[in-house]
Amino acid sequence: MALTTSQIAKDLFCVTPEQRIEEHRSLLKKISTQARRATLLYGERLPIIKDPEEMIGLPIISSEKITRTLHEHPLGSVLNTPHTYCFKTSGYSGVSKTFYYTKEDTDSLADIWAAYAWLTGVRSDLSFWNFGSKMPMVSGKLLELVKDRFIPSGGMYTPIKNGLDFIKALKKASKSSGADVIAGPTLAYFLICKAVRDQQYIYESVERVLKNDIHLPAFLAKPTAKMVLSGFNTKKLSQAMEHMYIGFSYAEPLSSYIEMIHEFFPNLSMYDVYGSTEVPIIGATLNKRDDALALLMPALYAELADPLEVYKAKKDPDYGVQTIPWYKWEKGMTGELIISRPGEALPLFRYATGDLLEIAEPLRAFTPETALLYPKELSEPVPAPAIRVIARSADAIDFETDEEMGSFMGKKIYTPQIQQALLSLHNIAWWELFRVRNGDKGPGPLIFLIYPEQIPDNIEGYDQKVRKALMYKTQDETETVKSAESMGLLEIRITHPEAFSEIQTEILDKIDSTSSLGQLKPRHIFTVEDRVDFSRKTSRKLVKSLT
Repeated sequence: MALTTSQIAKDLFCVTPEQRIEEHRSLLKKISTQARRATLLYGERLPIIKDPEEMIGLPIISSEKITRTLHEHPLGSVLNTPHTYCFKTSGYSGVSKTFYYTKEDTDSLADIWAAYAWLTGVRSDLSFWNFGSKMPMVSGKLLELVKDRFIPSGGMYTPIKNGLDFIKALKKASKSSGADVIAGPTLAYFLICKAVRDQQYIYESVERVLKNDIHLPAFLAKPTAKMVLSGFNTKKLSQAMEHMYIGFSYAEPLSSYIEMIHEFFPNLSMYDVYGSTEVPIIGATLNKRDDALALLMPALYAELADPLEVYKAKKDPDYGVQTIPWYKWEKGMTGELIISRPGEALPLFRYATGDLLEIAEPLRAFTPETALLYPKELSEPVPAPAIRVIARSADAIDFETDEEMGSFMGKKIYTPQIQQALLSLHNIAWWELFRVRNGDKGPGPLIFLIYPEQIPDNIEGYDQKVRKALMYKTQDETETVKSAESMGLLEIRITHPEAFSEIQTEILDKIDSTSSLGQLKPRHIFTVEDRVDFSRKTSRKLVKSLT
């Protein structure tokens, strides 16, 4: 374990573009050498890359191929080296994907994450509160490894799997004096603000969890919720939070929640971290006043590709994708992010992330927060592309794709997962899911429109069957639907059977389309700005709504 120092941070981040390109020559040689050994994933014809220009036009790899290969072959024949950790998350197709890391891999990631934290002002005399997710999710474990790179004066580790874990974490925090540094998913900050503002909201959330997950009857859920929350004090939680002044969030952008966080915790400087299970740190806020993320490149190589080109490559594994490397990006450019990173167990060579990026500035001299706080320790800028994550690439192309996905507070849910959950139910002709953004007012609801083939005999019973199927039969590691339900944000609307004619009209419109890639069936999942936008898009379908 290497303790984080100013020299480590400078060596990793404060390098010129010319130095970074030279560094990436060695990095790409290492990654391509590792990938050549993983023949089941990359084949035997992969060249050893000695210059970034040699990357352009090579095939890409997707999570679908990795997941399929791991499923079809013994693990030892796919991985280059026995793994130490395996982390899971939702896959593009809705099937859980697993990525494998050795201790060396995770140590390298933790070193980079810790050096980034140092650039924002974290130091070894600070205490930490880590409320990342439990294994097999990556966040909790990685954040503990990051904390080990400092010498913390104390803190709390409250890994979270479900709503009850979160309540236990809040109770523990409300009995403490707080911590200097706090790290966890963006959703948790929103819920902490709600808990401080309205303790009744927390009681109602616990009641819903007890009824839905523990299956307690309503008359038992209320007193049990009071027992679960015994010792929880919102005033003390607020006091503990006032002690905290550095916060890291991930899994969902901060933009929708930052005003609420500042309202309740004005002393808390928030930093947004963008990453994933397969590439745990890609970009992050370096200065709390900056409007874009810095692409963090010490151990990754980034390119942009046309989403349509990526789609073609997923259909044809030999298809070469033309890309634009990071050092040739231009302001306003958009495209799907392609990442290459080393891995002793599972290297990624031209990995299609599925994220659509916009380049805010091809190269910005970021002034990290620590340069303002501790100018004697660091005065150099961090040169890096300034980026914004604007969408999933699947949302930007007009054809049927397994990646069709909705996002709810950083949690992801896919068409195949919902389709599978509803498969056992009869009398369903179609369904649609609307995620309501709700601007800066906190998260909006998940609204399911269910199109029955005929009017159900018992509307209320039909609603409950659909609700239970979505909550308990959706094969989703992040339990998106359950999370929405526990927060009172899951809505189910039953349309009149005649509403399906609107779907059929959309299908006919697609057939008549001149686009050769036009999908024959309309999309299932949509994102709308607010309830007004939802009403505008669904008014004709809900004219004779049954609920």
